[in-house]
Amino acid sequence: MSNQSSLSSLSSLSSPAPYRRAAIVIAGSTLLVFLALAIHPQVSNPHSVSDIVNQVASHAMHDEFVHGFIILLLAAIAGGFSIFSDVLGAERDSVRFGKTAYLVGYGAMTAAMLFDGFVTPIFAQLYANANPVDTQTVFLILSAIGVFIQVLTKAGIIAMSAAFIAWAYALHSNAKFSAWAAKLAWIGYAAGVISIGVILFFSVILGPHSLIAIFAVHAIWNFSVAAILMHATKAIE
Repeated sequence: MSNQSSLSSLSSLSSPAPYRRAAIVIAGSTLLVFLALAIHPQVSNPHSVSDIVNQVASHAMHDEFVHGFIILLLAAIAGGFSIFSDVLGAERDSVRFGKTAYLVGYGAMTAAMLFDGFVTPIFAQLYANANPVDTQTVFLILSAIGVFIQVLTKAGIIAMSAAFIAWAYALHSNAKFSAWAAKLAWIGYAAGVISIGVILFFSVILGPHSLIAIFAVHAIWNFSVAAILMHATKAIE
């Protein structure tokens, strides 16, 4: 039944164009996420708590642009993975789990970016150049929000990584996929396990540089999925 699902989803389209568009969207959006993370604003050489709050406030517009852009890019990648789920067989339990896990991860990442890119800078703007007592209170609140952002981001990475493992299993266990496509499943296993391991077993404070490193692992799987979608009619024998 799962094999028939994969074949019927493929044959339902008169041309491979939708798959190729999904491949281009996944690959292109993945590259643009790296660009967005590279220009992510950061507090540099703060001399005091007040300086930290004022720098966060001054980056407000830059923060909103970067985080809003990343939210849109991850939504585009999620859409591409939805097409990939159809190719794998949308009725399969592992595919359903993968799609659900990725959407949960996307939701957690979106919430984290809304707090990091919009709530935090707006709150800092409200209290920029405040008196020292108020500034200290604001800094404590921003620190608490920062902890919440860390938890949401890590939860998002774990959920997305679990999705990679589930999709990799669906790809690896379906005999209808060609040998070269099935071998790419090992990239999904590796990307998922490595990312989850880093989050769970290392005390990583997530910032632009560490996120670039983790997303680089995810990107290898993203490009593998794009390759399968680009040659979808050849990937299924």
